[in-house]
Order: sequence, then C-alpha cells, then structure tokens
Amino acid sequence: MTVASLTFGPFRVIPGKRLLLRSNQRVCLPSRAYEILLVLLERSGQLIPKSELIERASASMLIGESQLRVYIAQLRKALEEGKNGLRYVENVNGLGYRFIAPVTRTNADRVRAAVSFEFGRFELIPERRLLLHAGNPVNVPSRAWEILLALIERAGELLGKADLLARVWPCVVVEEGALRVHISSLRRILGERQDGLRYIESVTGLGYRFVAPVRKRDRDEAAVYQPSVHSASTIQAILSESAAATMRSPAARRGTSLSTRGAPSCPSSTFLLATTRVRSPP
Repeated sequence: MTVASLTFGPFRVIPGKRLLLRSNQRVCLPSRAYEILLVLLERSGQLIPKSELIERASASMLIGESQLRVYIAQLRKALEEGKNGLRYVENVNGLGYRFIAPVTRTNADRVRAAVSFEFGRFELIPERRLLLHAGNPVNVPSRAWEILLALIERAGELLGKADLLARVWPCVVVEEGALRVHISSLRRILGERQDGLRYIESVTGLGYRFVAPVRKRDRDEAAVYQPSVHSASTIQAILSESAAATMRSPAARRGTSLSTRGAPSCPSSTFLLATTRVRSPP
C-alpha cells in the first residue's frame, strides 16, 4: 500500500513529491539528508544501522560515517531539533540512528483530491500532481509542474520571477534562464498558440501571468482519471472491424477459413486491445 504522507509534530513528508513541509510551508533539506529522513520515518521506532543509512544516502558516491554525521546534523537543523524540547532522531552510539517521535501515516488510497482547476480542455489536480487533457494524462516535468501550479493558483495575477524561482528552486540559487526554459517547455505542453490559444503571458522584466479563465471546483477521488472501459457493443464493433480487415487479407482471398465461433478470429493482440484499451495522452 503506497504511503501518501508521513506526519510528525508540525511536519509532514510527502514522499511522492519529495517534500518536507512545516505548517504547510516548504522546508529546505538537502537530497541526501532527505533520503535519510525517509528511511528513518519508514521504520520509525526501529534502530537503523549506520551501514544501511550510508548505503541509502550514498547513491553513486561513496561516503563514510563522518559524512553521515553531517547529513544527520543537516536533518536535525531542518527539524529544529532541541527547540522547545523537541527531539526526533536518537543516536545509538556505535550502532546507528532511530526516529523516536510518533509518526502518522496516510495511505494513498485514502487521499482525496480536494480541488481541481479547469482551463480550456485541461484539468489540473494538485493532490495527484496530475494534468489531464480531454480526460487523458499529460506528462509534465516536475519543475514545469510547480510553475504551472503556482500560476494557476493565482490566475490573473502577475507573479514575479523571484517568487517563481523561490517556489520552484527553494534550496538552490539558479539563473532566470532556467525559468525561461521551463516556461517555454510548459507552453509547448499546453499547445499554446495552437488555434489561437494563449495561457501564459510574459511581462517583460517582471514575471508571468496565467491569462486563461480558470474554474476551481471540488472533486473527490472517484472523479480522478481512470482507464476507460468499453461497452460490449464497442468491443463488438472493434472485433467486427478487425474481422473485416482479416477477410480482405491475402490469406482470406486464398480460401483460408475463418472461425466465427468460439474465440474471436481477429489476432489475440487486437482482442486484448479491444477489451483493455485505455485513453492515451494527446
């Protein structure tokens, strides 16, 4: 069962988004310290050996115990450990570390997508990090997604470049060129300029504004995109079309018999397509 979020004290971790929040405000945490936090939270109350934490945090770079201590220190600083007597990470000398604060887990299948934003033929569902076009999922890179969400949440307002940079790259310093690259990518994804459509306005020297009408509405998990299921009549139409194509094939003209009883006479791949076909991204 997939974990949607992990909550402890005033903090919430959302693994799917690689986010650490304090009172819904993003907390900067270096990536390796974040990996260590995830391990500790996933097995809260258990002693995690140093070797296991090093393996999880090292990725392709070999690190030692001294570097592990640096990451633990970064984690404790981000969690403001010691402030008001709060304590989260216990050091078991010579062995490893243990997360000792109570942790509440929220499973993904219990999460509700509280709101969605509709504009044109698109629908954006923040809780699911999902963008739909005519009901079909659209792939949006993570940085472009954060920009789109920021613009839509304040549709019609001018968002300064500094605000967007702080929202999308909260823990690093980047040039404005990176923002322009992702805005350009976002415009391509949305098909801007096609049929005269326009979504994002660039205000020279200042920032960007989402200019298309946006409708905010409540929705629940049942409304989230699901693969389409064909009715029996639709499946029969697909099979009939395939059978007709087979009848026109050279093998059929040479007199090869076609079964009309039992399993469909169309190729098995066509039959599977007919019974399990889902909508593809545009």
